[in-house]
Amino acid sequence: MNDEIRNEFEDIDNVTWEKVERWMQDWETFAAGKQSKAQWISLDEPVGTMYMASKGMLNPWLRNFAKTHKEIQLAVVCPGYCATDLNGFAGTRPAEKGGESIIWPTFNEFESGKFYYDGKEVGYDQPVFAI
Repeated sequence: MNDEIRNEFEDIDNVTWEKVERWMQDWETFAAGKQSKAQWISLDEPVGTMYMASKGMLNPWLRNFAKTHKEIQLAVVCPGYCATDLNGFAGTRPAEKGGESIIWPTFNEFESGKFYYDGKEVGYDQPVFAI
């Protein structure tokens, strides 16, 4: 994403659900080929898909939620690119391995609001296919 959008996404103290909804609406405008307010990434598969855009827009809100609701333990988890119906079984990981990554926080100690992959913390700025 460009610096303007990245800065908005990283400003978690000022993320509201209304802001996330505005991002989604603007991205849908962009996806429809109309003039959007933000400079979103191209619609190349699979990074530019609505699925990936929705994940990217949800993460800032989840980080804000974890920061403002310390009584709740929240882990954001990536299962990886798993072979499932969602991608026509083109994923490079078995779905079982992704499932293990997803349930890891249930049985382990972790820092709330962080992003995990196979039980290891990764940055929210981690490129999608680097993990």
